Amino acid sequence: TEAGQVTLAQAEEIFRHGNDLVQYFRSGKMREVFRIGALGGLSKNLQLKILASALKDPSLEISLEVGDASVLLNRLVNYKLEAVLSDIPFPSSEAEPLTQIEIDAEPMCLVTRASKRGKQPKISDYLKSGVYLPAQSSPITSALIEQLNHEAKQFSVRGYIDDIAFLRLLALETDALIAIPKIGVKRELESGDLFLVHEFRKIRQSYFLIHRQKGKRHPILMRLSKG
Repeated sequence: TEAGQVTLAQAEEIFRHGNDLVQYFRSGKMREVFRIGALGGLSKNLQLKILASALKDPSLEISLEVGDASVLLNRLVNYKLEAVLSDIPFPSSEAEPLTQIEIDAEPMCLVTRASKRGKQPKISDYLKSGVYLPAQSSPITSALIEQLNHEAKQFSVRGYIDDIAFLRLLALETDALIAIPKIGVKRELESGDLFLVHEFRKIRQSYFLIHRQKGKRHPILMRLSKG
């Protein structure tokens, strides 16, 4: 039952604090645990950016679980996690036990490792060989296709990839044109391993911090929601 799940979670928390107390007397330091989940396809750069303030806190122990949305949200409802990072908005209502905060929005861009050097690049030049896009069901993908139709008379979609890490690898290992949130290839663009063909300043991928509506919230949640 829900009451049983809450009781179990609280009991586990009591035992954990007991272990922490033993460690405190042994080392003189008490560490607080923050348990957060992240959808499997999220950019690792994005996760690092959002969790930066928590990672800098020496008194805080971070427990990050990566997985499927339904599994993570179930663990959140049952007090196994404090929050879940998602790029999919959660359809919350007053009847739902969960709510969300939009904590970031990153511009989409087109990247490739094969830059057309020696001339001013045009999107249409790159689109001739096709493009890989994010998940077909994503509103972001629909917005990208609409914009690309304005840039080229015709172009082919070589695939739809619902995984930022795999899109990044495609960009690094092939000569394909890739549509990806800019933060997902931040380091590769800075190092010159990838070439920025175009940045869609008005098409941005939103990211959300999902947490429980009621009950005690971990103090770090407020810091994360403020970036």
